[in-house]
Amino acid sequence: MAASHGDTNFDLISNIQTLMKFPRFRLFTLFTALAFPGAIQAADSESKVELVRVAYEARQIEGWTVHVDATLLRGKHQDTGDLALRILGQRLHEIALKLPEEPVAQLRKTPIFLDRNHPLGNNHYHPDKDWLVERGYDPALARAVQITRAETLIREAKRHDSVSVMLHELAHAYHDQFLGFDHPDILAAYKEFCDSRKFDRVALFNGRQTPHYGLTDHKEYFAEMTETFFVGNNYYPFNHYQLYHEHRQSYELIARIWGAELNPPQTDEFYQPSILDLRIMANLKSQRGEFEEALKMVEQAQARSSDAEGRLASLSELIKERRAEAESAQKPVTQHSCCGHKPAASVKP
Repeated sequence: MAASHGDTNFDLISNIQTLMKFPRFRLFTLFTALAFPGAIQAADSESKVELVRVAYEARQIEGWTVHVDATLLRGKHQDTGDLALRILGQRLHEIALKLPEEPVAQLRKTPIFLDRNHPLGNNHYHPDKDWLVERGYDPALARAVQITRAETLIREAKRHDSVSVMLHELAHAYHDQFLGFDHPDILAAYKEFCDSRKFDRVALFNGRQTPHYGLTDHKEYFAEMTETFFVGNNYYPFNHYQLYHEHRQSYELIARIWGAELNPPQTDEFYQPSILDLRIMANLKSQRGEFEEALKMVEQAQARSSDAEGRLASLSELIKERRAEAESAQKPVTQHSCCGHKPAASVKP
């Protein structure tokens, strides 16, 4: 998740402070204060940006400089800090093993901050120093990755669907610092990813169906595809080979940008989705109106299953019913545009 921009409250408060220098405006302010005391108190409280500062101590972990909240290194939170640092080390070690050496050397130039309980909330890559300063946050966080809560890092590591939060945030840093957020190949691939409409509704790790998080914007797209290619994702496509089959352009883009070795499945037989995978994909494709392809997937599953008269047969009938309903309704498919309407927002688990 990258830091957001565009808050106008700071500029408004600055303008009010300038106007207060003029007598007439001060008189107007006095009358307003008498009539609406709460409004002036609110404006005054907003004008005072509370500084948020944390004492950090630097550690070297897997070649990265990690600034650790000092309260995690001693005292009652030391056990939490020790475990969080071990997990962070494992995550960074995995990145160093799986990504090519040259981009890893670039990634190691990005500092990492590990906090016990920072008010910013979610994990972040901070691209903009001004955004931080205007809100009272430490400008040292600019162009750095921040893990805002050590307990969250631990909790996510214990989940069976745990994916690489660190790789996701470091991918934002690489995108910003070494590629540029306006990289034309990423923008073009993101547009095609959106326009394909294949990812408007995909399976999440827990079976729930949701828009792919990579649809959010081109920054999240690049970070999500990087995760999928190298370590796996909790949104479908879940892994390297599924990405190859579902969106070849993303697969080739990530390999090219990171300098990774292309390792696609050599034959269709090499990539054998499970019967459960085929059922899930058939259901999703039928919901997108791709009825013939969905029925072919059911047939593939039936050819490999002894349950031809059970769930797969029921799914086949359901798809045929959906096809009949769509043909009778003859409703046009709502167009999706990367630059226009986006699918409903979803929070990455």
